[in-house]
Amino acid sequence: MKTLEEKRINFALSIIQGFAGGMLGGFAYFVISFSQTGGKNFNYAISFLPVFLVTFALMGCIKATIMWSFYRAIGRTLPALARISTSTFLSQLVLAFIALYFGLEENQIADFLVPILSLVIPVALIVGSSVKPWALFTFGSIVVGEVDHRASSRSIFGTLGSLPLRFLGIGTTAYILLRIIDELQPVSTILQTQGAVILLAFLGAYPAFSAYITFRSPRKVSLCAIGVVLNAPVALIGVFSYRIYISSYWLHDTPPITAIFCGSFVFAWLIFLIARLNAKINSEPPLGFVGEETARSI
Repeated sequence: MKTLEEKRINFALSIIQGFAGGMLGGFAYFVISFSQTGGKNFNYAISFLPVFLVTFALMGCIKATIMWSFYRAIGRTLPALARISTSTFLSQLVLAFIALYFGLEENQIADFLVPILSLVIPVALIVGSSVKPWALFTFGSIVVGEVDHRASSRSIFGTLGSLPLRFLGIGTTAYILLRIIDELQPVSTILQTQGAVILLAFLGAYPAFSAYITFRSPRKVSLCAIGVVLNAPVALIGVFSYRIYISSYWLHDTPPITAIFCGSFVFAWLIFLIARLNAKINSEPPLGFVGEETARSI
């Protein structure tokens, strides 16, 4: 029999998972909506992204509460495929009832179906699973010992030093994804923008890898070598781009985007390396996204 405290913890976990799933669904719906509008007014459209994220996150919490109540009633969780299929079927059933009651047309139903599925699927996938959203704010793991053993750290400085590079990498990767969609619109200009898309995809690999390595780092020696090799050309590009910027008077009305991009990542990498290389490593397994204890409880 689970204690009341365990029930509270499991409920809190479901709410946090629903919040994270809702934010993921909000971003997915924003990407779908942005691609359907033809990628127009990029800077104006991107200003609405926080609204999408917060709105869907709050709705995700509501759905997580409903799912948690259902799991408590039946005494167990459902497999991921069953959660997704059940939630999708029920959401379509409710939408069909609303459409019949209010007499909605087919195009109106489609307009409602896309945001509903964008919310339902990520939340159903995460709530009731072993995903721990707070792992975004933890140290992650690093390889230690003679064998490939991963360990974590409780060092506050080591954890805080990982966060700037982690969130900068995640945010930049999401931004570049939206930029790629923007470059691909309209369809008639795809052949003219292949170079820009390839360049953006290449640039997106750098922040994506930077974010990933804050979660799962190699040995300290390898990490230091990767940091130097990866960021040396980025630093050089930033320096040369800034020198071109200050010597070109016609560019002074625009900010030095390339120099800011490179400088931000090099500085975040420097903080990350200092923090991680000096962190005291624990022998316990790292607090990651997946845990057996969470998977067994709800």
